[in-house]
Amino acid sequence: MFYKISKVLYLLFIFYMIWFQPVFFTINNAPLVLGMGMIIFLFFHMLNAKEGSFIIITKPVMWWLLFSFFILSTGYIIAHNKTLLISSVFTYIQLVVMILYIINVSKMEGSNRFFVWSYAFLSIVYAFTMLFWGYENNGILTVSIASNRNTDGLVLLYGIFCFLILLNFKLPFKLIFSIVSIGLLFYIIVLTGSRKSFIAAVLVILLWFLFVFKRNWIFLHLKIKLLLFYLIVPIIYFLVFKFIPLFLNSALFSRFNEGFGYEGDITRLAMYNTALEYFYSNPLFGIGFNQFREIYGTYSHSTYAEILSTTGFIGTILYFIPYIIIIKSLIDIYRKNTKTPIASQSLIYIILMVVMLFLGTGVIHFYGIRDGIMLALMISFYYVEKFKKKPDK
Repeated sequence: MFYKISKVLYLLFIFYMIWFQPVFFTINNAPLVLGMGMIIFLFFHMLNAKEGSFIIITKPVMWWLLFSFFILSTGYIIAHNKTLLISSVFTYIQLVVMILYIINVSKMEGSNRFFVWSYAFLSIVYAFTMLFWGYENNGILTVSIASNRNTDGLVLLYGIFCFLILLNFKLPFKLIFSIVSIGLLFYIIVLTGSRKSFIAAVLVILLWFLFVFKRNWIFLHLKIKLLLFYLIVPIIYFLVFKFIPLFLNSALFSRFNEGFGYEGDITRLAMYNTALEYFYSNPLFGIGFNQFREIYGTYSHSTYAEILSTTGFIGTILYFIPYIIIIKSLIDIYRKNTKTPIASQSLIYIILMVVMLFLGTGVIHFYGIRDGIMLALMISFYYVEKFKKKPDK
């Protein structure tokens, strides 16, 4: 009972944070109430479990908790706005706790599929909201008038990743549903006019074809191969007669035609230069967590510029050590399972990490819940697979 309530509260939490809030309105303290609720009910479940349960704290989470202590302790000395600092660190710790929650529930269930399905479903709801009730301005579609095209694009991009994870070549209906869903999400990404989301989506799908689909093709049953051939015809028709004309007349294509020198690009380049100046002013500790927006007026639009300028060299190392651990762990899982479907899953998560590192040039990963969920999916996947390999004592 406690366990089911906890998972329902998680669903309400991500839907409120990612979909409800930008589309409708803000409810005071809703994230805190829902977040605390899902943690408390999970704790009650663990206390009542027949078998001994304990909280798993993985190495990446431990490093990010150490990072939290570092940015709070050093930032309190150097930060320009200490109230903003404390609020931002508290929000970041909540993000880490959410990652911890996803890892522990996945460990209990022996899989992170619940969280992958949850985000996939959320992305479809988000896509239909944009398609039928979104706000359009100068050919650019957003989920609401207050939303940002890049934020909307990232929500849909991560949905594409989740459906690639969920692709099941043995079940034709699920296969068709996943392909149609990926097509829908990709189509709406084009309508957002977000260049970075479009490039990232193309990269995800292209890398999946090159490394995952190619690998799986030789193992597919003849009936599934025939089904895929039948699907190719309508897909090619849609691309040639529907998608390409749409793309060529889209705001996205116009933005690509503008090339470098577009006003937004020049503004961001100025931000990156300013971030370097802040870093040079205090290379070890930076100017304080989330203080870039306090001094400059807005955040730096880059994970790398933001982390260097606000937490310095030491903070940057502490934050990125978990990325190295995640990449190494995913590669280890792949190498140990090369002849099983787990290897394909590992490759998809590695592709996600590659794309997130690419996106880091124009997106800040440690302020957003979407990126936190994706990092949690990677950690929970490799941890569960490693846990399965451990011999019973």
